[in-house]
Amino acid sequence: MSFNYKINARTWEGLAQEDALWSILTDDEKAGGNWDIEAFFNAGAKEINTIFAYLEKHHYLPKQFDQALDFGCGVGRLSRFIAQRFEHTIGVDVAATMVQQASKLNADLKDKLSFQHNLEPNLDFVADDSISFIYSSIVLQHIPPQQGMLFIEGFFKKLEKGGLAVFQVPTKDIRQIGMVKKLREKLKIRQKLAVMGLVKGFQMEMNVYKVAEINQLAVKNNCSILAAPYTNHTLPAFNGNLQFLNKAACEDYESQLFIVKK
Repeated sequence: MSFNYKINARTWEGLAQEDALWSILTDDEKAGGNWDIEAFFNAGAKEINTIFAYLEKHHYLPKQFDQALDFGCGVGRLSRFIAQRFEHTIGVDVAATMVQQASKLNADLKDKLSFQHNLEPNLDFVADDSISFIYSSIVLQHIPPQQGMLFIEGFFKKLEKGGLAVFQVPTKDIRQIGMVKKLREKLKIRQKLAVMGLVKGFQMEMNVYKVAEINQLAVKNNCSILAAPYTNHTLPAFNGNLQFLNKAACEDYESQLFIVKK
């Protein structure tokens, strides 16, 4: 595991211990443990319902509804609603605290939903060609692209024939800020010091992915990109209220939802 990915893993464990729900949906008014758990999960239900309405409208549904994977599951905000549509769903997260809370909060679905703690930059705990549906929302944007692209290729490998991967990534930084500030954000010096125990506090990093590289991985792994609509995932007020946008309506980042079929 690379140094940057170790930082990412330690960061999310720290954030989970400080305020797990807020670190997933970063509404300023909900910081400090102020997320109502029912409202939090209702946001997950709304997002998944929006996703499947879009997939059904455009005839993009997976061929089978056997096993699903929620990548970067957190406390299971989305997993429990994916699980209502599939025979079995696996939620996977890099933070042990997230997985522990997810198991407790979703104990009522233990026969259909399980959670996996994974510190490796791969999905080797899942067999190739075994997953009907993979979903990832507001997760890959916080993973360094060098590692994130390994996960995206993992999505493609794990899909069964006719399976569908739906994942969101920022594809362009359109903020009107100077290069010095962008460089400072890229270095994330404070984050690295926090992981080393030298300062307190953890910062989420935002990363941009290259569309051409995703296209190449899809072709390499016998997958087709059906669509890549723009969304509001990167907006601070996202809170699971998923909206599909015109490119011109994007703010700060251009965020795209890749819908890929094998």
